[in-house]
Amino acid sequence: MNEFEKVTPDTYRKMNEEFIHDGTPVRIEIPTEAGLERWKNWKEDIHTKSVPPTDMVAEMWEKHREHRDK
Repeated sequence: MNEFEKVTPDTYRKMNEEFIHDGTPVRIEIPTEAGLERWKNWKEDIHTKSVPPTDMVAEMWEKHREHRDK
């Protein structure tokens, strides 16, 4: 059994109980078993680019020059 298989909704309940006990102002939404299964079986490659890369510095310079030249 790997670490992901050990995570259950009860894991989240116990974490929330610890937060309450310790006075930590954080609560975690408790997922359903189906939600955890979807997450465990998710195979999307997070390294694929979903948007084209932009050069934000170049865009800022363009805006600066447009504003300056008005």
